[in-house]
Amino acid sequence: TLTLQNTIVRENFGSAGGRLDNEGTLTTINSTISENGSVGGGDAYLECKTGGGLKVLSGTTTLINSTVRDNRARSKGGGIHVACHGKLIMQNSTISGNFSTESGGGIYLNGSGEFTSSTINNNSASNVGGIAINGRDNIQEYGHLMLFNTVIADNIARLGDYGIADCHMEGYAEIIATSYNWIADGNCEPAFSGDPMLGPLADNGGSTLTHSLLPGSPAIDAIPADSCTVDTDQRGEPRLAPCDIGAFEVQTPQ
Repeated sequence: TLTLQNTIVRENFGSAGGRLDNEGTLTTINSTISENGSVGGGDAYLECKTGGGLKVLSGTTTLINSTVRDNRARSKGGGIHVACHGKLIMQNSTISGNFSTESGGGIYLNGSGEFTSSTINNNSASNVGGIAINGRDNIQEYGHLMLFNTVIADNIARLGDYGIADCHMEGYAEIIATSYNWIADGNCEPAFSGDPMLGPLADNGGSTLTHSLLPGSPAIDAIPADSCTVDTDQRGEPRLAPCDIGAFEVQTPQ
């Protein structure tokens, strides 16, 4: 069992889980995982190249008010790879600027996930730039996601017309609960799609970098008061009902 609080994990490289490889219980709070890489142990070991920033092999990993950015994987899950026996809980967190050579530039999810009030932006991969969800053999909790009040946008599939920018489900993957999500490419059952008007990753206050919502963003005040399930945003600023989609809450009236 490990808790990282107010911590930076940066510039580490390994064959699998370049910097953090969890098989137990891991919690990160107000922390940054950045510029790490999974380089693999040779082309015969593709699964050893997954999870540039974080690999959840089994057990539960929880990200709270944290940022996973600018990590690289030579296979799947540039930012995070959740293996079939792993679970990722993410609240008020940002996944940005990560890259994988195959699929899931931001996150590759084989296991289960529960994401709330988070932002997945500006990640890239050959196939699915943002989040790829892959269920296996119709087994419960393999490739299952609960997604609430989250923005997935501006991700890049380098295959162009043959790739999927933001979100893709394959195999027996399933989104088992969803509400008030903004997914720009319209995949994965969003409430809203199109351009949410996010600012660049920057120091917007708090202990980690975030993507702000630009003035006039349609994601501002898009969640009714009874669905604002967290009290603060990633920076620790209060959520103001009706609240905003994603990890950032605008503090001035729009």
